[in-house]
Amino acid sequence: MKPLGAVRLHVEPITVQRANEYVEIVHRHHGASPTGFAMFSIAAVDDLSVIRGVATAAIPNAANRLTDGFRTMEVVRVATDGTPNACSVLYAACARAAKALGFSKIISYILETETGTSLKAAGWVEEQGEFGNLSWANRPGRTGNNFGPKGRWMLDIAGTQRPVATFPSEVEEARVNSRSQMSLLDLLAPEDLSASHLTSSEEVQVRSLTGALVA
Repeated sequence: MKPLGAVRLHVEPITVQRANEYVEIVHRHHGASPTGFAMFSIAAVDDLSVIRGVATAAIPNAANRLTDGFRTMEVVRVATDGTPNACSVLYAACARAAKALGFSKIISYILETETGTSLKAAGWVEEQGEFGNLSWANRPGRTGNNFGPKGRWMLDIAGTQRPVATFPSEVEEARVNSRSQMSLLDLLAPEDLSASHLTSSEEVQVRSLTGALVA
């Protein structure tokens, strides 16, 4: 049960699994976020060490991230028991974490029917336009209660747009070579790993990758 008045809250780390358990019980229209999808979770905790809310952050889906080199973080779940200021505390803490990790921007989506009061209190601003549609049904943890138009809120946490970082030339060359070599192994079934099925250059690559003689 939520406290009757304002309480002092602090932020603590919490596992994604525990945050998901809280979300499943408390959140009005979201299920748990996939553990492989989430980056981290935090909890808003009172002075009696009672969890009053949780938030989970992740890298946004491809439509959002491809234009900024993975510089955007998304708060994908926020759930509280109604404790005053718990949502604002969680949004602000996620923004601080995103900044410390080097992200340029943090975003979150809410239903059009929600006011965004907690986001405003944490310094976020609403972006123009409508976001989200029925295709969101394909995303894990979505339910039929939250399909349709959403509002997207954001906070610019970098102050400036830096160019996307790149690998040193020697690292990039090694990365490309490694990916091409692994692509060769991915295409070959175990029974194909024999000299009779490979070209001479492929045999050399397979030998070097597997560390074993090709029969």
